[in-house]
Amino acid sequence: MISVIKWPLILCGGFLAVTFAGAAIMGQELERAKSRVLATLGYGASSSGTGTVAGLPDDVGAPRGSVAGLPGYTPPSVHPVNGRGTRIGLIYYPRIAGETPFPYIDRGIEWNLDQVLDEYPMKINYAFRPTWQQARIYAAHLRSPNPNGVAPPGSSIHEAGSAIDTNFRRIGLQAQLRKIAVFHRYGFEWRGRFTLRGLGGDPVHFQIEPERIGWPSRFDAIRHNQRQYRALSGDTR
Repeated sequence: MISVIKWPLILCGGFLAVTFAGAAIMGQELERAKSRVLATLGYGASSSGTGTVAGLPDDVGAPRGSVAGLPGYTPPSVHPVNGRGTRIGLIYYPRIAGETPFPYIDRGIEWNLDQVLDEYPMKINYAFRPTWQQARIYAAHLRSPNPNGVAPPGSSIHEAGSAIDTNFRRIGLQAQLRKIAVFHRYGFEWRGRFTLRGLGGDPVHFQIEPERIGWPSRFDAIRHNQRQYRALSGDTR
């Protein structure tokens, strides 16, 4: 016979079991709902697929290695992007001046970013980033890890000028989904993902791989555009 004292414990345990089971089911349903919405926008649950820039391959793998020791690279003067004659190489981009400390982008994504900002005006926190600044951010990340992750200096797409960081975590789900859809429509890959615990990956970050706009590798783009930045800005660090 179960004692009177044990009955409350049994009832409490049963209540907690039902509560946890219900929470797990709700979480699964929420994840399925997000997956359905993202699938409608052209994304899987992890949003790991790349966007498409018309006329360019979308299966170029990201190179691995170090920027140190690579030969200098001078890009061709004109490379077609979206059927338009577009020069590649770093340029000053006045639409984000005053928002980011380094208002430069690779010219190869100029048309794409113009379309994004025309359709969905937003604040840009970072676009191009000089290697010395990437080194500072990476050192801070090693002391106190950034939940978005930070690439080692010499390897970030920001150093190549074809990545964008924008506000994301606190703007609400509908705004997040709209922002992903607009960037995706114009060829940018979202580097974040939705998880049961919230956002994973690097949700503030959107990019177009340098290989997809005419560079042999990201490291060629980094070397050239870092040199171009020093010429444009006079920054010799």
